[in-house]
Amino acid sequence: MTTQTKDALSEAKTAASNGVDRATGAARAAAQDAQRRAKETVDTVKDAAAEQAEKGSLLMQDARLEAEILVSRNPLLAVAGAVGVGVLIGMALKSKS
Repeated sequence: MTTQTKDALSEAKTAASNGVDRATGAARAAAQDAQRRAKETVDTVKDAAAEQAEKGSLLMQDARLEAEILVSRNPLLAVAGAVGVGVLIGMALKSKS
């Protein structure tokens, strides 16, 4: 093998090695960026879910308080409503069998 051929082969090896190094670095950077974006998305969704859970909890507390007030002001209406709901549930269960 001539010196010229050896030099050309060495240059080709170096160029290939540099290309592989650049591709590896780009792939690593892309993976890190994707990981960062995924973490940001998870954090955003987690924060939104926590906020919605808090809102739901407050709404349920308000509904419970309003129901307590309604029952204390009009207990006969509350009992009649409970009986009506019970009858409807019984009818629904009976029609399924």
